[in-house]
Amino acid sequence: MFYKIERDWGEIGWDIRKEVNKLCFVTGIGENNLCFVTGNRKNNLNFVTRNGKNNLNFVTKAKPMQEKIMYIEQVNPNHNGPAWIGKVQFSKSGKSVYFNGKAFKKAPYGGGYYDLETGDEYWISGVKKNGQDRHWAGSGKIFVEKSVAETYLEMVGFDVLDKNRFEWVEVLQTDKEKFMLMENGKLEE
Repeated sequence: MFYKIERDWGEIGWDIRKEVNKLCFVTGIGENNLCFVTGNRKNNLNFVTRNGKNNLNFVTKAKPMQEKIMYIEQVNPNHNGPAWIGKVQFSKSGKSVYFNGKAFKKAPYGGGYYDLETGDEYWISGVKKNGQDRHWAGSGKIFVEKSVAETYLEMVGFDVLDKNRFEWVEVLQTDKEKFMLMENGKLEE
């Protein structure tokens, strides 16, 4: 389908819409200005191109932060540091992990992470399907985020959690903006 469009400022263009794959092209021609706008909502990618006075720009829509249910344990020599199972968010680069009001960065050595504020070491890994996430020599309850309860039980094949090993908890929201400013700029006192 073709639609003739006229803008308020007098530009004339053609709007082509193909609803089957939600792909849209809009072209406007005005004084030395050629504009193409395409949007593909299926994969959340948008291109905006403007060619006027030798200007050419590409704008892509940022992808949302990835979320995943993970195991998080504070590292100590006895393998009995506090531990959680919950939904973490990853930065676009995948080098930062956000969970329970904290930001973790990949350590420059080994496979661990460190708390951006305190420097404490953490182990962050996928959830084991057998529910045995703690180190074999470790002990202590694992705190499981309430909002992932149903999904976690399904992942490990349990009907209920063993109250001697697990405890349901609420977790804090993480202020990602605070940590982005901490890494990329100065915090105001």
